[in-house]
Amino acid sequence: MTQVDLNAFLSDQADDGVKDSEGDFTISHTNARRKLAKFALPRKHAWVSKLVQAAVAWDVRNLHMAQNKTETQFFLEPKSAGALPTENEIVNTILSGKVVAETALEHFCVALRASVEQGGLSFILAINDGDVKPQPVYAGEYYGSVSESERLDAHYNRGKGITLTLRHAPAVGADTPISHLLGSYSYGVPILEELRDYAYTSPVPLRCSGLRLDGFLNCRAFLHNAVPLLTTGVRNLEKPVLLFDSRQSG
Repeated sequence: MTQVDLNAFLSDQADDGVKDSEGDFTISHTNARRKLAKFALPRKHAWVSKLVQAAVAWDVRNLHMAQNKTETQFFLEPKSAGALPTENEIVNTILSGKVVAETALEHFCVALRASVEQGGLSFILAINDGDVKPQPVYAGEYYGSVSESERLDAHYNRGKGITLTLRHAPAVGADTPISHLLGSYSYGVPILEELRDYAYTSPVPLRCSGLRLDGFLNCRAFLHNAVPLLTTGVRNLEKPVLLFDSRQSG
């Protein structure tokens, strides 16, 4: 399979009808996005919890997360390569237009679509089964604009498992606040807060740069403090955090 640009697929299908999961009629992708917001995602960053739901349903060994100033990266470490979806399954599910998720794959794909269509982010996805070299699936403005060779960089493929990298920093424009240009604002914080506040009971270990994020003591209700990951030592996300290192996966 070659690299898949979902921007092109979604654009080509923008005027085509797709089957709505809630009834026997067709809807446009524009309507699908509205229904996605209404029925599937109660919060702006709830797509992050959808990723956790998929990880739990797939029974992965660990869900790793790491951030720097511009990117958030998730690595789903499977117990066996056979549990991984294929790139074709990912693409077909995303393009199906289904907005009510029931299976692990559907939760995962709703998260991908929502991150781009509602969150305005860009993602690149690599599925590594250990046998065939992954061909990235990507969507959004940023990863759609980089070269093919850049998308094949090892940075976006962390080994056997699913590597999902999202560009959370928006493009710089004329209306970009000076504080954002100077690096005093982190767009990655809400992603961490979603995990900490809503996924702390996950039976799958959630690791941020090797440190555990799941557990009641990491929930804001128990911390009584809005600083992300206070009890794990990651106090200030304005300072760059190294992306996932496979040596931390023990």
